[in-house]
Amino acid sequence: MDGRTAVRGQTDWGVTYSSHQICASKGSTVDIPCTYTYPPRIDELDTKVEETLWFTNLNGNQSVDLRPDPDYSGRVEYLFKQNDCTLRIKDLRETDSAEYKFNFTTNQQAGRFTGSPGVTLTVTDLQVKVNGSSTEADLRCESSCKVSDNPSYVWYKDGEEMNEQTSSLRVSDFGKSYSCALKNHEDQRSAAVYAPKTPSVSQSPSGEVMEGRAVTLTCSSDANPTPEYTWFKAKAINGFQLLAKEAQLVFSSIQSFDSGEYYCEAENRMGKSQSKVISIKVKYAATFCSVSVNPLGEIRENSRVTLTCSSDGYPTPEYTWYKRDQQSYRHYDAPKPPSVSVSPSGEIVEGSSVTLTCSSDANPAANYTWYKEDENLDLQLLREGSQLLFEHILLSDFGFYSCEAGNKLGRRRSGNVNVNPYYAPKTPSVSVSPSGEIVEGSSVNLTCSSDANPTANYTWYKENEDWLKASGEIFIITYSRAEHSGDYVCVAQNEKGHHNSTVHVTVVGGSSTLQIHLIRLTLMLLMMTPLLLLTLWMRKKKTGSSTTEPNEPAEMMELDSDPDFEDVSAVPAAQTEDTEEQEDMMELNQGEWREKLSEHSPT
Repeated sequence: MDGRTAVRGQTDWGVTYSSHQICASKGSTVDIPCTYTYPPRIDELDTKVEETLWFTNLNGNQSVDLRPDPDYSGRVEYLFKQNDCTLRIKDLRETDSAEYKFNFTTNQQAGRFTGSPGVTLTVTDLQVKVNGSSTEADLRCESSCKVSDNPSYVWYKDGEEMNEQTSSLRVSDFGKSYSCALKNHEDQRSAAVYAPKTPSVSQSPSGEVMEGRAVTLTCSSDANPTPEYTWFKAKAINGFQLLAKEAQLVFSSIQSFDSGEYYCEAENRMGKSQSKVISIKVKYAATFCSVSVNPLGEIRENSRVTLTCSSDGYPTPEYTWYKRDQQSYRHYDAPKPPSVSVSPSGEIVEGSSVTLTCSSDANPAANYTWYKEDENLDLQLLREGSQLLFEHILLSDFGFYSCEAGNKLGRRRSGNVNVNPYYAPKTPSVSVSPSGEIVEGSSVNLTCSSDANPTANYTWYKENEDWLKASGEIFIITYSRAEHSGDYVCVAQNEKGHHNSTVHVTVVGGSSTLQIHLIRLTLMLLMMTPLLLLTLWMRKKKTGSSTTEPNEPAEMMELDSDPDFEDVSAVPAAQTEDTEEQEDMMELNQGEWREKLSEHSPT
């Protein structure tokens, strides 16, 4: 009979739990109440219980006794007495969160029975919630589990106990850290909240980078709550310019003008902090070379003359001087820095034909060689010729290309050209966290990702429900309910096309859900009483309207509306005309409420 549920009265076998969902705070003690029954005699043989034990689903639903388990050593106690099978767990840990089941074995044939489904225990920690402004903050010590009535709290500032015993605390000293604990459970403190420490900035790849490369700056800071990040760049005139509000600042193809000084700022509700300045230096080939003569004009023989060559490359270019032989090298020169053109210009679409053309001013005419930069930033020789043709460009052709022009007088190489094909999003990958069935009331994260260029935009829909629509890679349901169960569609889209994927979410309701609905409906009926009295008053007033003076103003009443049922508040409360229409409207709403009550009434 292992794993099956027996119906009492037919087989007389059974395990009863007073609750299938229990929530408790970390460090506390919890009792899981339980009773069990069995037939006292079968086939003239007295039934004797030979073994009783508790086990969890963490052991793969195998009936392994908790008592010898080292994770529960000294913390588990069986409060067994006759048919009572209550389990007590002390000094709760977050790792104790699991489904617990009771199992007993008798001397009867097929006399092994497990109470399934069991009791799901959730162990949570205290948390400090922060609300505030730039000058002061309100801190509140909270737990997702119900704590004892009128509990006392202990607050700590930088680890030192404060003279505060309430659940909330107002602070203005943002340079300190704050945590809390329940009285008599001081060893189970919450995580501390504090303003961001000085942020650190990292660059990938590090050091000086070549023009056209992808570069990422990452800002990180130790803080609780998690901070938001802002990036700034130094400007020559007006100080610093705000760039982005992200933890990462990404340059997909960095250019020479991106060289400069940057810093980031981390901020949460406890304060903010600024990083040190980081300098980015972008290497790029010289694009021009100019020569000046001093002094200008005619120069006398044996006088001093200075020739100056200047260029704009980084690092500072090295210079080599030549003098033309008026007889042999007149009208001859080494190749000028080559230029690379892309045809067609603009966006490069996956599968299209693309041609790169290299050209340089040189005499004698230059020979051209093409290179591609590999993952190690080394140059890979491709082919010779002034053109590089891609008949059907693929994603594998993405990269940085350059060409080299050379003749017998010298060589200079072009800068990098970024070949970046555009393509529609691939089929998105979607995931749900936590996986499996979701307990009602918990937070659910739906994540969607897709390979695309340009980067895809993400939109979420719930199938057969047009009202639900959200944007972003992550869709968060902060407080899940049973009606959130269903199929969710993620659409990844860019200007080249779109693809979508579907993920299923199952939200399992708890016993508290029905109670909440019944409480809300009861409150609704109580609020409806003044409305019924108004109906009777209106009918009575209508009957005695013959004695009312023609110009006598009607008496006016106002009714508060329930925010969850805004259709009720649509009934005018201060009008004296259309009385019969008001009565019909109220009777209709009453019928709808009776229908809602019948839907949520226990069977």
